[in-house]
Amino acid sequence: MSIASIVTTKPLHWIPPAADGVSVTPNASAWVNSAWVQISASTPGIWTLQTVTAFSDSGPSPVHFEIDIGTGASGSEVVVGTLPGCKESTTWNLESYFLSFGIPISIEAGLRVAVRLRKQGTDTTAWTIALGYYEDDVGTSNITTLPQLCVPSAADPINVASGGASWSVGSWVELSPSLDAGSMIVGVSMQRPDMVSNDDLILEIGVGAVSSETVLTRIATTEFSNAFHGVTRFVVPHRLATTTRVSARLSQSYSSGARTCEVKLIYYGPQTAASGDLKHQVIEYIGNGITGRLILTAFPLNVGNVAVWIYPVLPAGAGTATPPVVRTSADATNSWLDGTAGTSANFITSLTADGFTLGAGDAFGKVNTSGTKYIAIVVSDVSTDGDFIKTGIYTGNGVDGRLIEVNGGDPWQPTHVWVHGISHVYRSTEFVGDSSVTLRASVAGVNMIQSFETTGFTVGTSVNTNTNTNAYGYVAFRAGPEFLATGFASFTLQGTAVDDVVSGLGFTPGFLLAKEYNAAGVSYYKSTTFPNNAADLGDDSQGWNSTNDTGAAVKSLVFGGAVLGSVVAPAGATIYGWAWDDVDTDAPPSTSPCTGGGTVASGTNPSAGTSLATATTIHKWMEVTIGATTYRWSDVAINFTTAKEPRVLSWGRAARGLTDGRGGIETAAMTIRLADVDRVLRGLHSTSVLLNKVATIYAADEATIRAAGTPWTVFTGVVRDFRPESDLSYRLVLEDALTLSISAFAQERLVPSYLIGPLISDGNPVEKVWDSPAQICYGALSDEDDEEPEGTVLCPFIAAETLPGHEELQPLQVSGLPRREP
Repeated sequence: MSIASIVTTKPLHWIPPAADGVSVTPNASAWVNSAWVQISASTPGIWTLQTVTAFSDSGPSPVHFEIDIGTGASGSEVVVGTLPGCKESTTWNLESYFLSFGIPISIEAGLRVAVRLRKQGTDTTAWTIALGYYEDDVGTSNITTLPQLCVPSAADPINVASGGASWSVGSWVELSPSLDAGSMIVGVSMQRPDMVSNDDLILEIGVGAVSSETVLTRIATTEFSNAFHGVTRFVVPHRLATTTRVSARLSQSYSSGARTCEVKLIYYGPQTAASGDLKHQVIEYIGNGITGRLILTAFPLNVGNVAVWIYPVLPAGAGTATPPVVRTSADATNSWLDGTAGTSANFITSLTADGFTLGAGDAFGKVNTSGTKYIAIVVSDVSTDGDFIKTGIYTGNGVDGRLIEVNGGDPWQPTHVWVHGISHVYRSTEFVGDSSVTLRASVAGVNMIQSFETTGFTVGTSVNTNTNTNAYGYVAFRAGPEFLATGFASFTLQGTAVDDVVSGLGFTPGFLLAKEYNAAGVSYYKSTTFPNNAADLGDDSQGWNSTNDTGAAVKSLVFGGAVLGSVVAPAGATIYGWAWDDVDTDAPPSTSPCTGGGTVASGTNPSAGTSLATATTIHKWMEVTIGATTYRWSDVAINFTTAKEPRVLSWGRAARGLTDGRGGIETAAMTIRLADVDRVLRGLHSTSVLLNKVATIYAADEATIRAAGTPWTVFTGVVRDFRPESDLSYRLVLEDALTLSISAFAQERLVPSYLIGPLISDGNPVEKVWDSPAQICYGALSDEDDEEPEGTVLCPFIAAETLPGHEELQPLQVSGLPRREP
């Protein structure tokens, strides 16, 4: 986030205006809400709440309190924000009563606004409260409609103690057992009950399970003249990538024993109101050369404001330079190729309810060359007013400082803009002055995208953005906190002589692009898989309209950012870029919706040209119960009734030999390969809980699944073998439960009729047979039982050793033959 995204030219207003604040009488019970007190009968326009002042100069000290701001009719108020704080009894320390929201909160016009209070203690002396706000649109994207929250809420703060010596770190203390993924931590309310004059202290906020905490951020401050309390806000919110426990610990300069700090965490919950409006997806696919190919997406692309970028990935050190392609919802039939004036109908040919389709491309195979890898970034905004994304087309006029309005002249100030038409040009709020960059091999500079304005952005006279009569398209983001919570971030950093780390993004990127400013080098990009395997030399990244680099540009994607090498981040250079989280907003559809006609001939293959659009499709899945959890795995996502996870890579055949090695019945077996990139199965493997579990394979058509009907039972087996594979897959071997029950595994337990004791039957000591051929025990030897079956062992005679659990077979031991288990 740059300063440009959090400043405004609007004046701050106060209500009540030119008058005392409203009087709020606390409840006589601790942490019980007071009555709501109206502060405005109806907002005359849009308000952006920024600040609250509260004052009470009587009662005990210190006192922690919380102030709620609510909107709605009397008796139906809805809290839009909570501000925690702590007051002192003396009036000289008023800073603590001036409280600001971590992210300003937007309130619609025509709403009643009221305030209420809750606090420690039983004192009922009235408090005076006023609100500070901005009118109308403040010209910044850094606002939200989400409520500000605190934890603990309506309760005393958490005591966090330091270590006993100077700068000795105390233990982690839990602030919240679980904050949801996407929550944004914006600050803390702190107070020192055992103050020491001029004591420095550091409060660390951590995330993670008990004993596995990692530091998210730190707050350093100083007690002055025995006075310390107040609210610390972070300039940039800290977004949680996963649902996690949050804790705090304290260290201080004071050297004579431990001291404590009373802490409340201030945060915004994850974006939910617009989760159905703003979506993105990172898609990796391999070209097949077929014109009209449909690439499925997790959400429709034929509604709202949509942008699709396709980035080619060439084999390491080979291939013809191939630039990216972009198409937006503003383009009726065409897509745009970087480096070429105008558009083409041969690349991204349509945006549909199911995804996007690909054309023939050209001689260089920009979008679908057989065997070539591609990364597609798909973004959709279906909010009523296009709150997050705007797309459009304009014709250049060569006039410097030309304003491109993105919302019909109404307020809508971007934070990020991409212009395409000749070269792709990029600018974000991290840029300063009249500057932006082209993403191909060109020196960055001025006169391209010059500035962001209240209603759009300005362009200069560059051929890349505003040559007279040339056509240009654009994609504009207004990336406020709600946008950022979906998994998008931009960044800037200064290169050093060693590898540079992009950090603080709050997620592991599924795609990241970086470009050195003011250099002729190209930008480089990388996704989770492309290029990131042995064929692509591991740490390679793809150069824009170029071949793969040699592993010194975008080297790896890590949690919070990426590692950049000297090719894209040389010492002293300024680097800009952006990243997307590799998280689909919605689960992919289980099947592609089909329309059409035609029938399938019974018992024979359909003739050429026969449509299969209305044919019945059979889905298969397996179920296995471990403890209280039933796992359901299929080869395609099935989201109807009970969901089946798309994890099966291949189904084996159910096969059975004629007999086993002793002429007995052989069990039927089936081998199933499962994806295990998230290591769930490896986690089950480590505890051996899969062994001997019953697994059933079912099949049903989609209509039966949708109606929660009864599926066919295809195979029921017992897990007899399971093992991880080197390619992050997992193999399960099931044996048919029926034949297993009458095979050698289930036969009566047998032992030889004569046990081998300390002496052989001829009376010679056992040592006499050490160099003789080993004697073989005949029969099936098993320690299985109904409660805890563990498998069988084969026991050739070797010497006078004890087999654990079978001391009656004293001279036997297992030698060279493994137990029948993984």
